[in-house]
Amino acid sequence: MPSRRNVLRLLSSTAGGLLAGQAARAVSASSQAAPEPTPEEASVQRELDERHRQGGGVVRLAAGTYPVRRGLVVRSGVTLLGEGYGTELRAGFPDGQSWNTVSLESYGEIASLRINGNDFDRTAITNGICGQWGHEFIKITRCWVHDCSGYAIVLWPGTAHCIVSGNHVWHNKESGIELFESHHNTIEGNVLRDIYGYPFFIWQGASYNTIVGNTVVDGHSFAGIKVYSEGKPCRHNTIIGNTVKNCGPRSEPYTSAGGLGLRQSGSGNIVTGNTIDSCRGYGIDLNYAGTGHVVSGNVVTDSTLAGLRITKTRDVQVSGNIYTTNATLSPHYS
Repeated sequence: MPSRRNVLRLLSSTAGGLLAGQAARAVSASSQAAPEPTPEEASVQRELDERHRQGGGVVRLAAGTYPVRRGLVVRSGVTLLGEGYGTELRAGFPDGQSWNTVSLESYGEIASLRINGNDFDRTAITNGICGQWGHEFIKITRCWVHDCSGYAIVLWPGTAHCIVSGNHVWHNKESGIELFESHHNTIEGNVLRDIYGYPFFIWQGASYNTIVGNTVVDGHSFAGIKVYSEGKPCRHNTIIGNTVKNCGPRSEPYTSAGGLGLRQSGSGNIVTGNTIDSCRGYGIDLNYAGTGHVVSGNVVTDSTLAGLRITKTRDVQVSGNIYTTNATLSPHYS
């Protein structure tokens, strides 16, 4: 697996600015000046800041389209609440720059609105909703996020005790939902589809998270749910009751996970009660995945390789899984 970009890095907590690490799209921090906000955006940000100064509260956005050019920041103790799909924050960042459409501080919430990244094929790097580095108790619920060239929803390093629930994410170039060195979060009941990067990515030390009841369909490149460590082990994540269908690389050779994968992923992760269907590659794949994991009660159907592969991984408890019409024998050990 190639090195994971140089990771989108937070440049400005007030503007929501990011540096993209992928070489072809990298933007230097020194050359990226914060663009002026749109009038609509500036008005919303003033309301968010005022609620924060008053000790917290709700900022309500009526249905309509709100252009965003600099990035909104939901301050601590404030909720940004829309009226559903018709409340649209439409990103329009300058070409060659990289920004968050919405960033959240500790105890900030966003709910019931749509983030239109408006950027799938442009040179700006647009992220949807981001929990800011080191902030806690963030809630992201019942939102629609689509057409981002960066991440749709990401919890940055040091975030913890957050809830990401009931969101719909589609047609995204990078991760659909990503936990990057983020801990003790609950990610529940989200629907991800048509994702070109990692649909659901738990990586670089993300630990003690509960991933429950999510649906991931029609991934284009990677496993529907991936736990991966690049030097920092991911430990004690519980991945339970999720559905992954039609994910994995679109062309052969299929050599790794198409459904759910753990690689270099620490210890004590639990994979139980998931349904993996029609994925390209191994249905469930533990590949150099550390030690002490549990894989139980999963149903794996129609994988192009084995329903379960365990390679160079120690002390895995495997029980009660059902493998049906996978291409090769399950489980496969090496």
